[in-house]
Amino acid sequence: MKTGRLSWQSAVSMLGIVLFVTGCTAADGLDEDSGGASGRKITVRATTETRTSAQGDVRTTLGSSYEVLWSPEDSFMVYTVNGNLYSAFAIENGAGTTSASFTGPALAGNSFVAVYGANSYCVSGTASFIAMPEQRYRKDGFSDNVNPMLAYTDDLEKGLSFSNVMGILELNVTGTKTVDRITVSCEGMALSGRFFLAADLSDFTLTSDAQSAASEVALVNIGEMLDASTPKRFNVVVPPGTYENLRIRIVNADGTYVERTAPEPITVARNQIVPLMGLVDGDEAQQTPCA
Repeated sequence: MKTGRLSWQSAVSMLGIVLFVTGCTAADGLDEDSGGASGRKITVRATTETRTSAQGDVRTTLGSSYEVLWSPEDSFMVYTVNGNLYSAFAIENGAGTTSASFTGPALAGNSFVAVYGANSYCVSGTASFIAMPEQRYRKDGFSDNVNPMLAYTDDLEKGLSFSNVMGILELNVTGTKTVDRITVSCEGMALSGRFFLAADLSDFTLTSDAQSAASEVALVNIGEMLDASTPKRFNVVVPPGTYENLRIRIVNADGTYVERTAPEPITVARNQIVPLMGLVDGDEAQQTPCA
């Protein structure tokens, strides 16, 4: 979706973790014309999946609910599962809600997969998408095409229920600086690059492409002034997995930065928001000029 905006519906999540100082247009790149589709237009109801918030021994969630809302210029691609036919569906109405109507050419077949996100496609039963190395900051949400979604159905006209493929790290930061950029990295883990998974959603296990995989992702163009007492939230979309020695670098507009390393592994599940508390950036934290 174009904005992938999150709607905060209730109390803010709280996490008992301290990080210590260590120093859409859908289907981008594809022709929007249909590949082998009929001339008949159909309208499909497409519904997004509400995210859940992490709970466990080291984190407490107080009734948080996060909705992913469609945007006015959203679109996605629909493929027959064998990947031979495809067509583009564009939003007709329902922007700003979790369930919107999309119109596009009908496809002949008995099983279909819809893919949303940057450079997403489906070939021979395998869906593919790119986890972007840079995500533009959007307050209380995430930016265009960084939240890949898939939906599988045997009847397009019955509607599509999209599933979120990735998780979200919700970084809660206090301080006195103006943040320009945040980088999340983890050695040995693919945080960006091309990924693959089964188009029928029988298994949500992601496989990364070794040639494009990178161990970091950056939230850019932030420009947010922090508050010393009230945390600002910064959402970073990441692949599901368990991240050991997760590192977070907060780069400020004045050229200084701070780094934090998680003291224990952080597990992010598909469709889950994991809030990280205790990030401090400012004069009270160690500041180092950027090289």
